[in-house]
Amino acid sequence: MSKLNLNQVYSGFTVNKETFVKELNANVYTLEHTKTGARLLYVDSTDDNKVFSISFRTPPSDSTGVFHILEHSVLCGSRKFNVKEPFVELLKGSMNTFLNALTFADKTMYPVASRNEKDFMNLMDVYMDAVFNPNIREHDEIFKQEGWHYEINETTDELIYKGVVFNEMKGVFSSPDTILANTINESIFPDNPYRHVSGGDPEKITDLTYDGFMEAYYTYYHPSNSYIFLYGNLNVEETLAFLDRDYLTKYDKKQIDSSIPLQQPVQKHTVVKEYEVLETDTVENKVHMALNFVIGEHSDRERAVASQILQEILLTSPAAPLKKALLARGIGQHVSGMFNSALRQPVFSIIVRNAHEGQEEEFKLAVIEELTRIVEEGIDKKLIEGAISGSEFQLREADFSMPKGLVYNLFVMDNWLYDGRPEDCLAYEKLFEQIKLALTTNYFEQLIEEIILNSKHNSFAVVKPSRTLGEQKRQAELNKLKTYQNSLRTEELDQLQKETEKLIQRQSTRDTKEDLEQIPMLTLSDLNQSPERIPCTDVKVNGIDTLWHEMNTSKIAHYNLYFDIKNVVRELGESYIPYVSLLSKLLGKVDTRNYNYNELSNEISIKFGGLDFSNKTFENSNEENLNVRLRARAKVLEPHLEVSFHYLNEIINHSLFTDEKRILELLQEIKLNLEMSLNQNGHSFALMRVHSQLSHAAKYEENLDGINFYRFICSILKDFDQNQESILEALEKTRQYVFTKTNLVLSFTGDQALFNVFSEFLPRLELNDLTKNHKVQPTEISDTTEENEAYVISSGVSYVTKGYQYQTLGYEYSGKLKVLKRILDLNYLWNAVRVKGGAYGVGMMISRWGVCSFFSYRDPNVAATFNVYDHAYEHLADFNEDQQTMTKYIIGTIAGQDRPLSDREKGEQSDAYYFSNISFADLEKERREILSTTAEDIQGYAKLLEEIVAQGRSCVIGNKDKINENKEVFDVVTDLIS
Repeated sequence: MSKLNLNQVYSGFTVNKETFVKELNANVYTLEHTKTGARLLYVDSTDDNKVFSISFRTPPSDSTGVFHILEHSVLCGSRKFNVKEPFVELLKGSMNTFLNALTFADKTMYPVASRNEKDFMNLMDVYMDAVFNPNIREHDEIFKQEGWHYEINETTDELIYKGVVFNEMKGVFSSPDTILANTINESIFPDNPYRHVSGGDPEKITDLTYDGFMEAYYTYYHPSNSYIFLYGNLNVEETLAFLDRDYLTKYDKKQIDSSIPLQQPVQKHTVVKEYEVLETDTVENKVHMALNFVIGEHSDRERAVASQILQEILLTSPAAPLKKALLARGIGQHVSGMFNSALRQPVFSIIVRNAHEGQEEEFKLAVIEELTRIVEEGIDKKLIEGAISGSEFQLREADFSMPKGLVYNLFVMDNWLYDGRPEDCLAYEKLFEQIKLALTTNYFEQLIEEIILNSKHNSFAVVKPSRTLGEQKRQAELNKLKTYQNSLRTEELDQLQKETEKLIQRQSTRDTKEDLEQIPMLTLSDLNQSPERIPCTDVKVNGIDTLWHEMNTSKIAHYNLYFDIKNVVRELGESYIPYVSLLSKLLGKVDTRNYNYNELSNEISIKFGGLDFSNKTFENSNEENLNVRLRARAKVLEPHLEVSFHYLNEIINHSLFTDEKRILELLQEIKLNLEMSLNQNGHSFALMRVHSQLSHAAKYEENLDGINFYRFICSILKDFDQNQESILEALEKTRQYVFTKTNLVLSFTGDQALFNVFSEFLPRLELNDLTKNHKVQPTEISDTTEENEAYVISSGVSYVTKGYQYQTLGYEYSGKLKVLKRILDLNYLWNAVRVKGGAYGVGMMISRWGVCSFFSYRDPNVAATFNVYDHAYEHLADFNEDQQTMTKYIIGTIAGQDRPLSDREKGEQSDAYYFSNISFADLEKERREILSTTAEDIQGYAKLLEEIVAQGRSCVIGNKDKINENKEVFDVVTDLIS
């Protein structure tokens, strides 16, 4: 750890404050760059996953998405790194553990992370040059590519809009959840910057000019408006010297008014908007509503943390009383809460989805009545204890889905951005001491009165479905384009055509070798030559096969129970596969023999750090040994290990599927969650459809979590009243055939002492044996019809996929295929589908078990994207990169393999290897193949891709017009969401 001295100056940075944060076991230093006023926060941690970010306060003045477009654009080349996309070059060839940029309602962040010191400095250099010396100042084509532009290839063509952010936000605005979130901000902040859509409203993005774009850049992208964050085990004095010498010292302090004005209180301010549904969709029960309350200001950290916990208590937990009350009154089919702390004035929202039109007043009245009753009668102390325990456990464990340092960076911005003390957002023990007074006082009841019942600043947001809105928007866009085109003189049309050609030429021109060599990169000697070996010992515990991953997990026990579900198919039939998935989504949320689901939920929250049920499919080289498992995943502190088996036993052996009303509520919630996912992650569902025709494992996956499962949920909801008895009977039968001892493999991650406790108490888990001790036999499920499919949803963009099984064509898996994937992802596909085509994302998947597929994300095209896939092999046939370029791709591939994992993730990774029959020798072989990949190897895969696209299956989910324009490509075209 690096010690900095208070009030001392280090390379132009003065240390203004030092705080020891016990929760992180780290000193936190607040510094200021004297010459520019740049703020810097350094968290001196022993964590080797180092984090740097530079952020700017960027309050929007409109909804053109200027800061979102800037976020994309500054990463498209700079003075020192004069290539088209340094960001992509870093993705290709750095050992980053995080590399991205993020636009929020009032800030723009540019974070990077790496465990390699040299790589970390390289990433920091590229990002600093990007934000302070971007090529956007010389090339307006960058704005056109990343933001928007008129495109016309021939003067006789019709103008179209194209741009990455434009199409991204079309996809984002296809979600009623996004429209509701924007409507909430507009209603609660009618007079300050939060009323605008910082990401950009597609209808407003095309109002942004290049001059306005550059004005925003010059106003806000200055060191005086910056917030620099450093975290981890790094040489801080060397880092400060670099920041000052290479960048900051070249600037002088500047007065920049980027402050966020306080919104004066408004009461009952209502905003109503519409969202698009298909013409064939029903509009009944599809109104979404939100009551919103400003809780105060960012500086009241205790109130912010308490409000987050209150959301769990009232609206998130299965035992949440306000959620239960609203559903019981028939107000909506899905109730949730949202607490937005990343604002100067944090907002607490009560959200109802899929309500009847006309229930608005009933909803508002019901909330007040129920909260008044809750305050008078008091909140169940067990519910409060569980919510506090869960929140505190999460902070102490710090097992996030991204580098810890980045999460802490996000935390501190909740105060730092508004001139508060950033370190206050890292310390939580004293806050929880105060909040835990709720266990013996009316703490949360008083909080409800203060921030909701007696609120002086509140609003109401409503979004309603419209069958005509989509067509109206499309027609308005066409009319706007046509009006503009008709206003142009011939020479102006010629100029637009030339600008289109100029942009395409820039996109098609390769960076020079000299410019590419300016992007810093590691060498192969900087890489781990062998993969990490995760400890795994096969043992028997109480007669059950157990995988023990011996690690020091700080007294947190992680254990998984993997139940083979193929027995269900063998005994009950293929039609029961979706019931396995439904079972996993209901467990822990229904009554059991000895607990109602309120009591059960409270006990789980108190005793577990986490307990969830899901389905996992593990492919295998031998399909007869395919593993399809229902997984129960738990994490608990050592003192709760014994009792955790009591509750787990209660759930898996004694869950009751007899409460029809509760089951119906959960089914409606599952359906809505699937529909939201289909809209935002349509590529995942499209890939599952394609893969289900190519892989035995994917057939299961499609029935468990794909479109087939969505259709299953829709079908049982449609006839629930008539068939509820048979549905509940099928769930009970499925439960009995899943949870048997012969179906089970255990996994445990923890040290020897924890494992001993685990082994001692495991016998308390009672397991039936309906299979009479015989082994589960391989079970085939029926073949999927080989079809090219298209599914229409209410979206302005599409998700386009295509793939095939390469092993049936005579090809074998090699680690070299992972390098091939990286090359195609970040070179050919990125340039053709994202840069030129305007899609937000694109990629390729290659599995060890033979499936190769392409996918696009928020894509304005269909036919053009298929054309890109179909000609990928031609790119490989001409592939002839030098060794330095190949080294870059190899480094990036290894970085993807060596992503830092938490102890829990390591254990689960090892489990996956076990179930897929992947040995450490296999991993070593794969590593050698990656490291030895040559340009000739890549060129040799041209024939493989040519055969894949020639025989490939395709699936598109998305925009109706684009699908219908290409309907001859598909065997089946159908509307999906109803």
